[in-house]
Amino acid sequence: MTAVPEGAEFDFDTETRLVPGGADGTFQVEISDRWSGIASVNGGFLMATSLKALATVMPFPDPVTVSGFYLRPGGAGPAVVTAELIRAGRTTSFGQASLLQAGKEVLRLTAAFAGLAGVTPQYMGATPPKLPAPEDCRPVRGISGISMARRFEYRAASVPGWMTGEPSGDPFAEFWIRFADGRPADTLTLPFIVDACPPAVLELGMSSTTIELTVHVRARPAPGWLACRTSTRFVAGGYHEEDFEVWDSTGALVAQSRQLALVRPFGSLPACPGAQEKTKSGRRIPDSVGHMPRFASYDGTEIAYRAAGDGPPLVCLSGGPGRAAEYLGNLGGLDKARQLILPDARGVGASADPADPATFRVDRLIADVESLRRHLGLERMDLLAHSAGAILATLYAAAYPARVSRLLLIAPGLHAVGVEGSDDALAAVIERRAAQPWYPAARAAFDTMVAGDQTIPVFLASRPLFYSRWDEAAQAHAGLGIAQRHAAARSGFLDGVELDVPAVKAGLAKLTAPVLLCAGDQDPLVTPAMVREAASFINDATVIVVPGTGHFPWIDDPSAFATEVEAFLR
Repeated sequence: MTAVPEGAEFDFDTETRLVPGGADGTFQVEISDRWSGIASVNGGFLMATSLKALATVMPFPDPVTVSGFYLRPGGAGPAVVTAELIRAGRTTSFGQASLLQAGKEVLRLTAAFAGLAGVTPQYMGATPPKLPAPEDCRPVRGISGISMARRFEYRAASVPGWMTGEPSGDPFAEFWIRFADGRPADTLTLPFIVDACPPAVLELGMSSTTIELTVHVRARPAPGWLACRTSTRFVAGGYHEEDFEVWDSTGALVAQSRQLALVRPFGSLPACPGAQEKTKSGRRIPDSVGHMPRFASYDGTEIAYRAAGDGPPLVCLSGGPGRAAEYLGNLGGLDKARQLILPDARGVGASADPADPATFRVDRLIADVESLRRHLGLERMDLLAHSAGAILATLYAAAYPARVSRLLLIAPGLHAVGVEGSDDALAAVIERRAAQPWYPAARAAFDTMVAGDQTIPVFLASRPLFYSRWDEAAQAHAGLGIAQRHAAARSGFLDGVELDVPAVKAGLAKLTAPVLLCAGDQDPLVTPAMVREAASFINDATVIVVPGTGHFPWIDDPSAFATEVEAFLR
């Protein structure tokens, strides 16, 4: 039941406007990027959009219970919502709805509708949150990169610990919320509001993404601020539940919800304005996934990317292979002068799985890079790539030399130009760390990984060798962008690929763009000697070695890394 005054125009209503799609109960809708959460368009917003469509076929006005399953991330762009009445009773009706994008189901929900006019409670086993009046509370500012946060006002008695970089350890919060443009809440927006707030597990140093959400709407809300209470009691097996209550300005309970969510690393959350973002060691833990726009690549596979920072665009390809771009963070602060475009490869992170597994091959991924350039509308682009991503970037530059304005290869994989490090030289780098207490386990895992075991436990156990210091920043960074789902992208990257090194070198000979090759002197995979050898095949190559850094120089010494790269980009 809507409480919007007749003739009023609010953002939510404008951006959930449904256009009949021809068949009964089918609607077209354009999903806006103004309602994005941590990694995709907010799940509550998608639920409310679908409920709005379902309400058109229901004989009663108010959803009283709704349960939705999120089958894949939703993105900005066109969508189709199908709504169906299942059964209409005397007091309650039942229906279902699905929201699809690019022909794939994103959300499936079932709901019961009834009439909630004049509902009064018969028993109350709880009381509203004990909060100061909204005008006496502190505004809680939106999170950088999460556009939905700007669509609401939040107020709390104190700033949450996670926003200051010091999670409290207690996954519980009470606060006020309302639409920023003054739109009154109603029974169709309450299922959105229960999911429109930061997850309680942020106070445990975690983030999350919703798998299933069930909402009970208990009454029509009175106008004004809404008081909210959220909590989590159990985190296990990579999942947590979150319970949520919404109380209106009269002290009436108007909604309850419980969701099951997949736990994500805290590094998956973008930085908050004013937050203390440094570890005790003083090194910054990088930002990561925020708003993720999407585009359809050459074969229709949806590719997601994050845009972070201000300035001319710098397209950044992640390594792994098969590692989500969140681990690149802000590349030591490069987002201060450049807008970083950080795509997730197909089958990785927020990007869709391809229909054809053969398209995971690095020689096929070239077409995704070109599709991204076209999507961004760039005649030529500055292209940065890390580790295995540099193999792809090199192949792209050889195939499309006129489309590259600058090429930056960081701790690069050099297979495409036929450069391989000697076993003795790489072993010498690794053995410098032999005195470290973690060395025996990390070295054993590294050898197992090189022998072909690409499982996540082995990968993570080898990580101390890849940083100059195995401190808090390194440990927080080591697992970012890693997921079991990415296994096909990892194994398919070089599967059956026979790189034509002479042809690649011939293509690079036509490249007039300046090229930067960057190495750390403690990298166990790519030595300075290797990048110098690779530079000999490139017309306008600059080699830099960042002292005291390993495979992730923007983590080991962000200032030195950013200074060198910014100088090259000027």
